[in-house]
Amino acid sequence: MAPDVSNWLRVMVSPADVMEEEKKRADVWTAVATFGLAGLLSALIALVFFSVLNFPVLGEAGSERPEWISLAISPLANMALGTIGTGLAYLLARLLGGTGSFKTQLHLTSLYAVPAAIVGALGLVHWVLALLLMGLVFLYSVFLQYHVMRITHGLSTMRSAICAIVPALAVLAIVGVFALALLALVLASATGAL
Repeated sequence: MAPDVSNWLRVMVSPADVMEEEKKRADVWTAVATFGLAGLLSALIALVFFSVLNFPVLGEAGSERPEWISLAISPLANMALGTIGTGLAYLLARLLGGTGSFKTQLHLTSLYAVPAAIVGALGLVHWVLALLLMGLVFLYSVFLQYHVMRITHGLSTMRSAICAIVPALAVLAIVGVFALALLALVLASATGAL
């Protein structure tokens, strides 16, 4: 089954209605393909942006343009991360009494993967815009994930919120650790400690 492109915009405006409609059309392969498409679009936007600026994404300037490899890696990584992330949220939902299927949850989660990837990639324009857009996409994704949990598993408002917020906080913690490690490396390099 091919993804319904019209739902990608509709889910951002009216998530509960679209998710209720899509619930009965859940398909694992369509969901995984949609995650892959989101990764590909994000990589294409980044590639075009950095090509226009003549700024290599990977490797040294003047290299054989290894950033093209991101066109293969990004969709695969997005498919894997989307499926694994949904799986972890699924386990949490089941622990809290959820009764829905992984297939439905994966499908509903994939509905907003493409719009979120496109909006997130637009942040390449400026670092302040990037931070703002990433923050907004992150918060809205948590809101959409709340709807996914409520609709898929029939959980209460509080349990659906927990299923949406706990994984988001875990992601923030992991990103925070990596950001601090990167900052430490940059500072150590700048002071000559490395």
